[in-house]
Amino acid sequence: MPQLALKIPVFRRWGKKFFVAVDSQFFGSLPRIKTVSSSANSEVTWLVYPFAKIGHRYEMGDPAEHFSTWDDVLTALREGVAPDPEEILQELLQKKSQLNLPIHTT
Repeated sequence: MPQLALKIPVFRRWGKKFFVAVDSQFFGSLPRIKTVSSSANSEVTWLVYPFAKIGHRYEMGDPAEHFSTWDDVLTALREGVAPDPEEILQELLQKKSQLNLPIHTT
């Protein structure tokens, strides 16, 4: 966050726009980012790719586009709610049991 706070004024002064390519699962886990109506008003365009497992392969679909400003990205990241450590542990244990991995304790 401190790096963005320092760099965003430079990006704006230079008129730079950014594209961020992510998968839909990652984008869905981000705090909700307010969007703007079009690419003309956007400073950050998110290209959100869906992935589907088909047999032993993954296929990538066409991306959804989400247009946002740096201010809205910063606000969303700053106001996002971090998961509870217990929530993370439970998710890891659930994934481990699905994969039948042994638990090692110290």
